[in-house]
Amino acid sequence: MDGLLKCIFRATTDPTTAKKAALKELKNMMPEYLRALDMSVKLLPQNKDAKFEHGIRSVKVHHRVDTVMMQTFLHSDEMMYDDDKQDFEFIISQCIKLLDVHLKDGVLSLQLFGLHLGFIPPLFFAANRCRDPVLHNIAKLCFTVLHESRRRKRVWDSCAATGVAERVMLIEEQGLHVSRCQDVPRSNRIILVSQRFDPDT
Repeated sequence: MDGLLKCIFRATTDPTTAKKAALKELKNMMPEYLRALDMSVKLLPQNKDAKFEHGIRSVKVHHRVDTVMMQTFLHSDEMMYDDDKQDFEFIISQCIKLLDVHLKDGVLSLQLFGLHLGFIPPLFFAANRCRDPVLHNIAKLCFTVLHESRRRKRVWDSCAATGVAERVMLIEEQGLHVSRCQDVPRSNRIILVSQRFDPDT
């Protein structure tokens, strides 16, 4: 998943014809990757522990995130994400299960830093790209837990991710009553594709 994410970011940062072709080829391989993973799991011994199940769940979450990213990142129309509600529902529900593993007596475990991909990036992605109000609110609740836990996964900081996600929500939904994705018009949506930033401002 790490290598795949790097390919996606390289292809979408400065898209060329060759990069777009490579991304399309990767996208076509994604279902096969999942089938191979499922087959591999079936071939393994039946006495899999909770840590193993946690790892498989994490890989499947990131697989789904990568799939959505490949379908949408070369486009600047944020309305495309409205068709991915089922994907976001899967990402958020599985992240909640990943969070549950880290919860003990209602408090997150003391492991504040981790090198694996974790659940901060998928939740951040879902909170920023999914405008469905129900899923939006569930993602916000997850971020509240993460914010209070002050966790880090590689360069991902739960407090910073929470702040950015909440700011994006505030900007996009300002002055609106949102009961469905389409209530957030295209003009309100923050676009993260092919942006150029002036370091002075």
